[in-house]
Amino acid sequence: MRLSLGAEEHESPVMKRDVEILDASTCSEEQVRSLEQTLGRSLPSAYRHFLLKQGTGIAGPKNRFIRAGVVPQLRSSILVERFLSPQESVHTAQVYNARIPYSLLPIAENSFGDLICLDYLDRQPGVFYWDHEREDAAYDLVAVIPHESEQSLTKIAESFGAFLTLLQPMPN
Repeated sequence: MRLSLGAEEHESPVMKRDVEILDASTCSEEQVRSLEQTLGRSLPSAYRHFLLKQGTGIAGPKNRFIRAGVVPQLRSSILVERFLSPQESVHTAQVYNARIPYSLLPIAENSFGDLICLDYLDRQPGVFYWDHEREDAAYDLVAVIPHESEQSLTKIAESFGAFLTLLQPMPN
């Protein structure tokens, strides 16, 4: 199943992008509303549309990789393995509640323990990559605010739609 998404509301236009999800499971309007009720606010329109039309599941080989050079702040490339269901997003946020800011909703993950998160409160609108290994390094600094290069959160896109445009095929 593929889905093309265009620009989100409240942002500059983003080129359309086909996203492949293997074994996709679309979300019902009820599931999305339940997530919004749990969060206490509406989801960004492009992400809401993605859940309803595309769903969740394993990212296809054509769109599961973000090269480090594409996002200047990234020190290494990112593997996006699986898009989370609304229930999995809430559960993952609860599990990591002391480790990621409360304004971030986990929306995807990889098998290394890293998360892709959406800022649903729009305090710093965008999509963030949470690297659990960088978090460990930050804790070693005890009571010192880590330098930007040592922080576990990296903003990778200004919006969900922009995030989708970053996804590339796995390198050979």
